[in-house]
Amino acid sequence: MPLTAEKRIPQLDGVRGIAIIAVVAFHYSLGMWGDGAPPITFPPHTIWALIGHIVAFGWSGVDLFFVLSGFLIGGILIDHTKSENYFRSFYIRRALRILPLYFIFIAFALPLYPSDADMFIEGHLAPIGWYLILSVNIWMVAASQANTWLGHIWSLGVEEQFYLCLPLLLWIIPAKNRRIFLLAGIGTALLLRCGLIGVGVKPLFLHFSFPTRMDTLFVGVLCADLIRDEAARKRFARNLRQLYFGFASCGIAVLAMAKAELTMGTVAMATFGYSLLATFYGLFLLIAVLEKRGPVAWLTNCAPLRRMGLLAYFVFLFHVPIAYSAFKTIGSRLELWSASYCLLLAACAVATIILADLSWRYFEGPLVAFGHRLAPYKDGKRFVDARIGSVTAPRD
Repeated sequence: MPLTAEKRIPQLDGVRGIAIIAVVAFHYSLGMWGDGAPPITFPPHTIWALIGHIVAFGWSGVDLFFVLSGFLIGGILIDHTKSENYFRSFYIRRALRILPLYFIFIAFALPLYPSDADMFIEGHLAPIGWYLILSVNIWMVAASQANTWLGHIWSLGVEEQFYLCLPLLLWIIPAKNRRIFLLAGIGTALLLRCGLIGVGVKPLFLHFSFPTRMDTLFVGVLCADLIRDEAARKRFARNLRQLYFGFASCGIAVLAMAKAELTMGTVAMATFGYSLLATFYGLFLLIAVLEKRGPVAWLTNCAPLRRMGLLAYFVFLFHVPIAYSAFKTIGSRLELWSASYCLLLAACAVATIILADLSWRYFEGPLVAFGHRLAPYKDGKRFVDARIGSVTAPRD
């Protein structure tokens, strides 16, 4: 049963499901818990080695989240720039979607901080105020401390800073200049990263800040703007092969970077790499939205992936502290990558998904519905989905 009268584009839930699976697989593959053995390795030049490289590149699932967030949030704001309660509705809805579950997570996870650091990759506890204002990413950059307890929430900080800036920018900038502004923002982020590396800033810390990552978010907003242009939408729909060609070309480059282990701490990734990822995921998103039948449409309409997309926020927040709690309690002596270790890790994943499902049914979902009832947009435009002839308001 739908939570609101606004219809969803189901493929976007599938896209989010892919992103969260990539992120969880990456974190769980790091071997952060257990005792005795080095991280798992595979013989070179085998299919297992390729899969290992892809899983290790799962950190880029965050970039897919950023593109999707730009598309959804940018789309909402573009649709409702003329609404008389534009700011009020947006921030009430965002607050109800993000903050209640986040503070439950903080109350659960912060007391788990491993002061002895004897069974977890040693992490430094940021001052609690940074956690409370969802800005751990700023502290990580300022303190040059990437190895931070609950550091996976850095991306939530980037998104929150994006939410603070984008509504005002889209409200001020005339619609006719919107794409120029977005393209300028994408270029600025790339130049800023290159300039900061040129003056000696470590590439890893460019990964965590909004100004140096805004190109990925702005690519999503640009996709949202293009898809609302009838002429552009029809042109894209007629030329899906070209979109696939661009997507495949970027994909080959991304696979090459993954195989070469050009990860988030490298100069290559911190310069052109993030922009390449943004383009790759932006093209994937456009195909998912526009394609009626095809491999991307089939994948993103897959029911389990779509369900994972709905549960993604809870899973993202809690998958690390739930696993840490389990291993601290019953698995701290398990040999890394032993059968028992893998079984316990799988149990943690299943438990996280079950709890996420309960959270969505009885807590998050009702809060989202309440937010839409409490703060409906007034006189905002709606986006007509030409594929199905229905009125659609993409939302997160």
